Amino acid sequence: INLPKTLFVHGFITVNGQKMSKSLGNIIDPFKQIEKFGLEAVRFYLLKEVIDSDDGDYSEERLMEVINSELADDLGNLVRRITVLIEKNFSGIIPTQGKLEKVDKEFIKKSRFAKEFDELMLSFKFNKAIELIWDFIRAINKYLTETEPWKIKDHKRLGTILFNALEATRIIALYLSLIIPD
Repeated sequence: INLPKTLFVHGFITVNGQKMSKSLGNIIDPFKQIEKFGLEAVRFYLLKEVIDSDDGDYSEERLMEVINSELADDLGNLVRRITVLIEKNFSGIIPTQGKLEKVDKEFIKKSRFAKEFDELMLSFKFNKAIELIWDFIRAINKYLTETEPWKIKDHKRLGTILFNALEATRIIALYLSLIIPD
């Protein structure tokens, strides 16, 4: 078997800014954290907060902030917003994409970050890859804020906006499946 050509080595994981130590009593049991917060949340937090070549700090307070602000607020509210609008206006059936306007085309261009994402993942820059995903999540939210689908009466235009937003969310799900697979 050939030896690996690249090794992933992260820094120390500190707790509230201090190295873990039996004498300080600040050892974190990863199994208890997973039991308390779930594997997906802990994995996401560590990949996002523990930078590939530097020390990373672990705190339950910061973990809960990340869960609430990024997973629940940014991502969860986005998915909820889109699905509610599709349910309300299209009886839960995914609408078709109609004629694209300038705002749609500019938005769609933002979804083309696969090469950059792959490079970051292959170079173990998981936190940067997650930042890239979250930039796109923010772009989806901005697109919805700019187009205001809740105010649109034209069913075809509304369908196009919701289709674009849902397709963007599907793309996010594909990228996130590498980070939070369940």
